[in-house]
Amino acid sequence: MKKPLRIILAVLTCGIAIFIIAFVLLNQLFGVDDKSTRSLTAELKTGTESFNALANNILSDGTINFISIQGGNTNRCETVNNWTRCPGQNWKNTSTNEQVINLEQVLQAERISKSHFDSIVNFMNAHQLKSIQIPFDCKGCVDFEVSYNGLRYSSSDNYIFETDHEYVIVTRVDKNWFSYERDIN
Repeated sequence: MKKPLRIILAVLTCGIAIFIIAFVLLNQLFGVDDKSTRSLTAELKTGTESFNALANNILSDGTINFISIQGGNTNRCETVNNWTRCPGQNWKNTSTNEQVINLEQVLQAERISKSHFDSIVNFMNAHQLKSIQIPFDCKGCVDFEVSYNGLRYSSSDNYIFETDHEYVIVTRVDKNWFSYERDIN
């Protein structure tokens, strides 16, 4: 009777070990280990001035619509406006299919200064953000996203951001900021 119990325990232990290893590998490969909306909101509250400054800078500069970065994950694609580069590939403009070899060419084509771009990427890395974008439905807004969690800045104090089929949780943080969680489907 003891031998079958040992076999069952050994199989269960192996199964749990395989599950843990798979979970860790998926986190490393696909960036599943994301920051929560709560911790992102806490960072906003302690550094509101820097978040406000960057959001207003992006809105007033007018050259940046969307940036996504690899962060610590070298398997993730990067995007600057309509230009995308996945690991091992050149930068490609998704609107024109034009291709360039390096980021400097993308920044030149988009008229984005290298120092401005670097300051945004440094901010994103410091706060573990994966993307910053101007949402298509709000031209006076900037979204700071981790994955499906994010913060939205609105330059208007009267902006109303409500839950819908995409944004399943929306919370007003202050007169210009909202935190949100999007539906992953």
